[in-house]
Amino acid sequence: MKIILTILVAIIIIAIVITGVKKSEDLPQPTVEVATTTNQITDGAYTVSSSTLIWSGKKTLVTGYVDSGVVTLKSGEFIVNNSSIASGTLVVDMNSISVKGTGRGDDESLLEKHLKSKDFFNSSSFSTSTLIIKRSEGNVIYGDLIVKGITKPVQFPADISVENSMVKIKGVMTVDRTEYDIRYGSNKFFDNLANNVIDDLFTIEFELVGVKKE
Repeated sequence: MKIILTILVAIIIIAIVITGVKKSEDLPQPTVEVATTTNQITDGAYTVSSSTLIWSGKKTLVTGYVDSGVVTLKSGEFIVNNSSIASGTLVVDMNSISVKGTGRGDDESLLEKHLKSKDFFNSSSFSTSTLIIKRSEGNVIYGDLIVKGITKPVQFPADISVENSMVKIKGVMTVDRTEYDIRYGSNKFFDNLANNVIDDLFTIEFELVGVKKE
């Protein structure tokens, strides 16, 4: 008798549970808001309408010793394909090298003249440097950098965004100057430089704004 009662109670409980459960499609479904991307880059050809290029270099053994300045972009264009930078060419005017500050706090004009000389970029013979963009993957741009007629592969991180239908590319490129036969002050090639050792690496902090060609 107890077994029969137990079975009956179990059947009643199961029936209550079954009738109290709705099918999943009958239940209220959560509202999922799908975000729409407003920063989608429109495919096409772009011309660089404005740019800022800030260079900096330092003396390796002197703490806080940094020289810095600007250089001007002579021309620039790039192509967007599948919302990524697919190719491009940026030409820098090497005669536009300007020094805004030195580690010693003066002699900006002297350093500017020295950077344009044969010790460094030899701008009288090599008036331009060129970055040829080959592709971008995620936030990394790949290409070839041509300085003093020497071509070397480069890659660097960049933030690529859209603002008022214009494409903005912002980032920092680090360059080993010795790869372009700029050896002055490098302890790779000269001994006994003491505190006059100049870091082989210099950086270009850049911001480019591209406007879509009609």
